[in-house]
Amino acid sequence: MYQRETLLNVDEDNRKEKRRERAELQKELYRALSSVVLLGGQLAQPTNEKLCELEELLKDPRWTRLQDLVEEMKFWDAATTIPKLKSFLYNARQQEVIEKLLDSTAISFPYLKLIIQHFQADNERIEPDLNAPIHYAVRQLNDEFLDWLLNDRQQMCDVNLRNNQKQTALGILCALYDECMKETNRQKTGTINMLDKIRRQIAKLLAAGADFNICSMQLKLPFELLLKNVHTDECTGRFVDRCVQGAGQALAIGHINKRIVEFHNKESPLKLTAELLEIFLRYNDEQSFLHYLSSFTVTEHNVKKLIQVVLHTAVEQKLGECVRKIVDLFGALIFQVVIRPMGRDAKRIKLQKSSELIHRVELKGLLKKACLTADVSIVQLFMGRMTDLLVLNDDPLLALTLTKAYDAKRRPEDREALLAVAGYLAIQQNIYMLKPDNSGNTPLHLALKYGFNEIATTLLKQRYAYIGLRNRDNLTPLDYGGYGFWKSYLDSCIEVDSERSAQDRNVLRFNLNCLEPYKPCKKPATGVITAAAAKTASVSALAGQLKENGFHVIQEASKVKHQPHKYASVQTEMTVIRQIAESKELKRLLIHPIIYTFIMVKWIRLSHWTYLNLLLTIITMLVFGWHSLDTCSFDDNVALPLKICASLGTLFIVVREALQLLFLRKSYITFENAMDIGNIIAMAVVLLQGCNGLLSSFLMISFAMQLTFLLGSLPFNTLSTIMYMFKTVSQNFLKSFLLFLPLIGSFIFAFYLTYNDTLTETDGSSVVNSTDIDTSSTEDNFNNFRTFWNATIKTLVMTTGEFEAAAIDFSGGKLLLFMVFLFFAPIVILNLINGLAVSDIATIREESELISIIKKVMLLERYERCVVHVPLAWMKRKFPEPFFERHNCWIHIRTDQFRKIVIHVLNPPVTASSTTPGGEYSSMPKKTKPTPISLSSCSLLWSNDTDKLINLRLFKLTSFLTLDSAIANEALAVIERKLFSTKQPAVMEPSLASSEQPMVTGDNAANATGRTKHAVDLITLQKEVRELRIMMDRWRLELQGIRKEKLVGRKQQKTKQKKRTRRTLSELARDI
Repeated sequence: MYQRETLLNVDEDNRKEKRRERAELQKELYRALSSVVLLGGQLAQPTNEKLCELEELLKDPRWTRLQDLVEEMKFWDAATTIPKLKSFLYNARQQEVIEKLLDSTAISFPYLKLIIQHFQADNERIEPDLNAPIHYAVRQLNDEFLDWLLNDRQQMCDVNLRNNQKQTALGILCALYDECMKETNRQKTGTINMLDKIRRQIAKLLAAGADFNICSMQLKLPFELLLKNVHTDECTGRFVDRCVQGAGQALAIGHINKRIVEFHNKESPLKLTAELLEIFLRYNDEQSFLHYLSSFTVTEHNVKKLIQVVLHTAVEQKLGECVRKIVDLFGALIFQVVIRPMGRDAKRIKLQKSSELIHRVELKGLLKKACLTADVSIVQLFMGRMTDLLVLNDDPLLALTLTKAYDAKRRPEDREALLAVAGYLAIQQNIYMLKPDNSGNTPLHLALKYGFNEIATTLLKQRYAYIGLRNRDNLTPLDYGGYGFWKSYLDSCIEVDSERSAQDRNVLRFNLNCLEPYKPCKKPATGVITAAAAKTASVSALAGQLKENGFHVIQEASKVKHQPHKYASVQTEMTVIRQIAESKELKRLLIHPIIYTFIMVKWIRLSHWTYLNLLLTIITMLVFGWHSLDTCSFDDNVALPLKICASLGTLFIVVREALQLLFLRKSYITFENAMDIGNIIAMAVVLLQGCNGLLSSFLMISFAMQLTFLLGSLPFNTLSTIMYMFKTVSQNFLKSFLLFLPLIGSFIFAFYLTYNDTLTETDGSSVVNSTDIDTSSTEDNFNNFRTFWNATIKTLVMTTGEFEAAAIDFSGGKLLLFMVFLFFAPIVILNLINGLAVSDIATIREESELISIIKKVMLLERYERCVVHVPLAWMKRKFPEPFFERHNCWIHIRTDQFRKIVIHVLNPPVTASSTTPGGEYSSMPKKTKPTPISLSSCSLLWSNDTDKLINLRLFKLTSFLTLDSAIANEALAVIERKLFSTKQPAVMEPSLASSEQPMVTGDNAANATGRTKHAVDLITLQKEVRELRIMMDRWRLELQGIRKEKLVGRKQQKTKQKKRTRRTLSELARDI
């Protein structure tokens, strides 16, 4: 394994080196070629010296090396993409220089002769307009260049080559002739010479084999452009007659309004070509196309042109009948697959039929056009013929179809047709549902974003339907779907055994397919790196480069990519669950049976570490407290075993924090971990110095708080709720106290200043008697705010309601100051803070069932995210591995066995060895069924797959993990609702049919017998519906009772709070 990874790394390094070499060669040769043919950005005059220099450059061996690199790199991504056929000059990035030469062929003709001959670039199509040299020659009316192409390069030059607008050289000349005739009719004599040149070049092209029956994208036929001016110009008329004679075939004339194609010289023979069939399709002359198609001969030499010119055009024009006719006649050649030899022995070579299509390059994009034209029958026709997965999934078909359906929201018919195509694609197993669009949105993202819930539900029923996939905005399908949709989908994931009757609910089956992340692709053994892997590598390299540049505190907001979920940088099985827990709308899904069961299964696999941590923390707290008492006792002899145990407890805390730091890394910095570090330092000081009562006291308080937090993490809803209340109330109290701190500070200053004014007066007198004021009493100093520290403590104590007003001096205006303080501090501020605490507690109680689950989700997600980066492999093996790596996505609940939770362990495939009839030895892996096992409720006491039950009569203890009864009842209620929804239409239809039936008479006694039998079935169904309604009413009453109990509890709490407030006010009034 390590050797193969090393080889792959070496191969990747070799590829990087070759990419770098290719880029350098491209730049060097581009600069060299530009320096020869260009001078200051303009064309250099082709002198003998320049031509000799160009010849020497073209003989440079660097061209050969660059060509070898280009040919080698073409096949690097051939396993995952269908590369377009591009020329060497395009791949070598040299077309820019060639385009500058072709823009002025009159000057650069000597250069072009050498370059075209050397690279055989007679048909080089320059991006982006795809004009070839022959197109440049006729546009510039360069007779010398055109004669050279038609005569010296006759075998290589294609006179009917078309550019991006589907124009041939003949079509360009005819359009130019039409423009010149318009200028001539406007009495402009400067175009007469141009007309003669155009006529000569048209004659040369016709003599070289140019075809008039080729139309452009604007539906302009070359012959029609000439025919327009026959009646206005005699020369044109004579020229057209010569062209008709030179063509030697019938020339097509199209009528767009009539949707028909006619011929100018019908007596001439008709030359049936793929371009002529295209003309029929462009003009929507379906009848003529079907008539001539049967006479068209298709061979292996022209089948590629048939696909590109005829089949693609028929799909674009939405002519379904024509497409079906083409496939029926020539489908065997169009969708021909590659036949590969197989077998080790060369004497016994067998032929194997693969799924790769021979004409995959020409078929590329055909299925996309069929989908966007919204013709389901054509899509089905192609899907039945195409077996090449690369051809089928070269484009994100489903994503594009959904986007176009959304754009067609104002055209209902087109929208429904596109949704029908999308619905068909969504159920096909050979269409990749994860193929994203340019924004990274998968079909599931788009279906939920655009509100196509039926398509989304269909996609989620597929095998790979992970709901945690992120687009480029780091958004998942959960961000686009609402609570109602996800609730209904999760309900559909609850099933029962189909072999059982409707009343039997012994086994509930939970489908967790949507929570299973996709496994990372393994690197191929042959060293072939996929395009996705290369893209990922480039992204990682970019991230590393940005990281090396350093972190800047002040950044530009426009250059910073905002990510909604920062924790999603590492994808784990709990990432999606955490997103649900943090969503205000979706967090109610945590108590759904599917999500709740998955969380409990994940928690029980990790809970033994929580119990162990709790146990060791309790032991450390007790031992260290005992050691502190023993150290500070009157006996100077310290017990050595206690000191050793306290040292071991300190070591346990150190090891625990070191492991957390190793796991959590940057996420380690929290308030609890900061307290733990402080505990370690304090414990070390106490162990080294001996008795330190104050420090030991604070240590015990810190341990007690930590122990309280650990108890709150136990799987008990009440404890978690109380701990959450404690945290929330403490945080809100601190926030409120900080808000009123300036007001309380002003009272501290006022009390200190007011009650110490006598000291200021005595300091100003000439004779001071230090015995006049008695400052020896500590209680008097505290009650009369003698020092600023006493004033602070006394004011804070009075804020809580402890006044001791009898010992306070109220002489002068001090009583007024005290009354102002009494109004603001104890009455307003304290009651406001109490009211906020009560409201927080009431809110927490409403979500008490979610608090415990959310806490578990946060801990599990944090643990799984940190385990990924653990550098030590042996340490990682000590923790549970991801659930779906060893288990399938089904969890069963045995309701007849105390709601036992059963998971299914995946078994390794068994290799069944066999011998083929030909005597060859082969091994075929045989899949085995997963093994169902139950989880232990406490791994420290029982192992998995246990079935023990401890019956103590008063209560029962199970050794296996069970599902909560309320959650199990909710799952059963979902099953009942699904059963009721499926039976209700069957009940309504017979009732409507029976109401519409006529009265039974003697003439139709046979029909009456059939209806009687039908009525018996109807009665049975009505009885089952009645039972279901009774059951649903009982559940409704139970829910109403629970709600009433909650309301009564809230009212009682409010009443108690009001009584407590009145009692406090009465006590304050009594003291005053």
